Amino acid sequence: MTNHRSGAVTFKGNPLTLVGDELSPGAKSPDFDLCCYGADGMQHVKRDDFLGKPLIVSVVPSLDTPVCQVQTKTFNSRVASLGE
Repeated sequence: MTNHRSGAVTFKGNPLTLVGDELSPGAKSPDFDLCCYGADGMQHVKRDDFLGKPLIVSVVPSLDTPVCQVQTKTFNSRVASLGE
């Protein structure tokens, strides 16, 4: 049975329901297949591409919104401070 988390987040002040279990640091993620833009252009990546490696995923619907811009800039700044 799928876990529904009512009111877990809000959008414009309205509570929304998230479907699925909440992940915690160190937990195994569900399988995923993402389309992302990297140094080599657009590519598909899967969870298994990162087995045994640390992975942080930041997803935004659009970089044309102030909140998504701030999230992405903050994310990039914090990741850069981690080094290799």
